[in-house]
Amino acid sequence: MKAIDEKAEYAEKEKRAVIIGSAEESTPTETLKKDEKLVADLIKYTESDVVQKAFTDGKISHHRHPSDRAGKRRPIKISFQSKELRDTFLNGIRLKKGHPPPLISPSSYVRKDLTPHQLMLEREAKSEALTKNLSAGKIIFGVRDYTVISYRTPRPLPHDYGKTHEARTQTRAADQSSTLHSRQSLMRTLLPRPHLHVHLHPSAM
Repeated sequence: MKAIDEKAEYAEKEKRAVIIGSAEESTPTETLKKDEKLVADLIKYTESDVVQKAFTDGKISHHRHPSDRAGKRRPIKISFQSKELRDTFLNGIRLKKGHPPPLISPSSYVRKDLTPHQLMLEREAKSEALTKNLSAGKIIFGVRDYTVISYRTPRPLPHDYGKTHEARTQTRAADQSSTLHSRQSLMRTLLPRPHLHVHLHPSAM
């Protein structure tokens, strides 16, 4: 019975795409409004009449996962009625030349809804791409779904590339602290110094 349930779940995954890295707003209502616009913009970006019609007809839905608890960057799962429609959507984003897709964050991307095993392969592929990019000193390799790919145009490495989230957070905190200290020091130098009034005793005159 479990095997049948897993097979059905995997079949559903084959009909879903996922947006990773899209930050949530302060309220569920604001997040939903933002997500609706993002999904609509991505569908428009594909320039696929088939995908656009399915969206207009209400045959494409989306939700934050997991939906039963709050989060800051929960994935957005987009459900299609068929694997073919999902693939048309993804290909419309991935194969389009020119300007990048309308994703809000530079670290955000769209991929298939992966199985647990595929997620493990994705983590391994990310580690491999990271190692190769650090060795090359520039971003040449990336990951699509769970496969390492190479980019036609290399990009420079960000200064914090390869650091863990915790390390990046600590670096940003240190930078902010240093900036605040510098501003405070600058303000102290700009503020007028108080004048010292010296009162001489008559006997000293």
